[in-house]
Parts: sequence; structure tokens; C-alpha cells
Amino acid sequence: MNAKLKFHLSFAAMLTLAAGLVAGCEKRNDGIPSSSTTAPEKHAAATAADFLQRYQAAMQINEISKRDDALEGLAKDAAKVGEGDVVKKALMGINSINTRDSAASAAAVALAHAGKRADGTAVAQLINSIAVRDSTLAKLASE
Repeated sequence: MNAKLKFHLSFAAMLTLAAGLVAGCEKRNDGIPSSSTTAPEKHAAATAADFLQRYQAAMQINEISKRDDALEGLAKDAAKVGEGDVVKKALMGINSINTRDSAASAAAVALAHAGKRADGTAVAQLINSIAVRDSTLAKLASE
């Protein structure tokens, strides 16, 4: 089984688990749904499914620059909510090195701000340009 297929399968398993967490809600006596998960966990679960749909849609775009733009937006949005795996997957789909480096830099900082500094550092290591990588790592080290 190749690495890309393994990643897709593990990503699908994560989404299935996330959907199960959201579906496990129960009603409180006042009729308001409650759950054993916290609000951010439910938001992340719903967001993960949305990100997968966005990724699949973006990968179907034939025009490379439009696909790159869609994946760049996806990477940045996923980083804001701490979805490091989605960020990496989106970045790997970007063809333009400059676009990928720019998106990776912004996503790395956003991941750190979302409390995922290790993921941010891992994303920064994906940056091709030494100058952009060093600048991003410096931001991660100082913030």
C-alpha cells in the first residue's frame, strides 16, 4: 500500500471518529443537546469533515494556479484551528514552490498561535526557501 493511500485511509478514519464524537450527543433535561465532548472538540470534528470536502474539491480543479490558490486558502484556514495534518496535506498539493512556501510560512505561525507549536515547526521545515524558512522559524522561536 503506498504512502498516499495510507494517508487518505488514516485521514478518513480520523473523520469517521470525529463524526462519531459529534453523533454521540445526548439531550439534557432542558432539551438542549449536550455531549461528553467540549464545544471546541465538536467544532474541530465538524471542521475536519469540511476540510476534507474542501481538499477533495480543490484537487479536482484543473487549472493549476486556481488549484494552488484553493489549497493555499485551505492550509491557512486549517492552521487557524490547529489542524496540522490537513495543513500538510494541502501544502503537498500545491505545485508552485513560491505559493507553497508562502502558505507554509503563514500556516506555521497560525498553528503556533493555535497552540500547535510542534506542528508549526514541522510545517516550517517543509519550506524550500532557506530565507523564508529561517524567517518563519525565527518567528516561531520568538512568539
